Amino acid sequence: MGETYNLLQQPLQAIATYESLLALEEERQDRAGQWRAFYGLGFSHKTNGAPAQAVPYIQRALELARSLEDQSLELAALQELEADYAAVTDYAEVARYSEEIVQLARALGDRGLVAEKLATSGYAYEQVGNFQRAAAQYQAALGTYRDVNDVRGEWRALDDLGRLAVKQGDTTEAVTRYQDAFKVAQRAGLREGQMSALEHTAAAYRSAKDYEKATHYYQQALKAAKEAKLREYEWLVLSDLGSMYGEMGNTKGAVAHYQQALTLVRQLGDKEAERQIRDALARFDKPSDSKDSKPPRKR
Repeated sequence: MGETYNLLQQPLQAIATYESLLALEEERQDRAGQWRAFYGLGFSHKTNGAPAQAVPYIQRALELARSLEDQSLELAALQELEADYAAVTDYAEVARYSEEIVQLARALGDRGLVAEKLATSGYAYEQVGNFQRAAAQYQAALGTYRDVNDVRGEWRALDDLGRLAVKQGDTTEAVTRYQDAFKVAQRAGLREGQMSALEHTAAAYRSAKDYEKATHYYQQALKAAKEAKLREYEWLVLSDLGSMYGEMGNTKGAVAHYQQALTLVRQLGDKEAERQIRDALARFDKPSDSKDSKPPRKR
């Protein structure tokens, strides 16, 4: 019944059900039943919008799984703990549990899960500023994705490495990673991956104030979006160009690109995007405001 209540988005009823189950299973001294009750309580608290309250229950479920020497139950608890800590943005704990999942996935022979959690731990280390460890995890994820022929995963790992290089101020490394990501996406026919790699390459050059190369790659991304008829992506690139021209002090170029983006989002009926672009355009009411322009927040 607890699972049913959660599916029906009635977590309080689910919590009550699992509390009753826990009392029964503790009386029976059934550890597998207790695991189910503790796990259910944790999941229900998270569903109720309280992931921090879920953690003690899932930790108890993890202890029970290990005492039962049941790796499938252990894996479920570890993954739930990782998700709970991610929900409260405690990335140090996310990294910890991701790495524990990696070890268990290796023991289970699940190389796809190994790659996924190497990437997750890389992101967690990136968030806490441990870039060296993040790079090592992303690189390990990249190698594993290649081993299991997961092209989309390979593309994501290269994109992760590019983003990390930008944060470290290494434009050359970032561009190399993004260009590799583009080649992978192109080979696999991933159109959005190709456009993303082009846009991120542009952003890397922009961060280094190489506006000529940034403009070239933004234009390539824009061309690809038009050819693929992905207007949602097209307006984002146009807004990036508008923002960059504003950054350069080119008011005319900024306004022209924002106006093109505004036309697109109106056609799409995206009211929030329209508001964001109108706010960006409002910054150009006075010429002196052009250098302070900011891009609309991406969704």
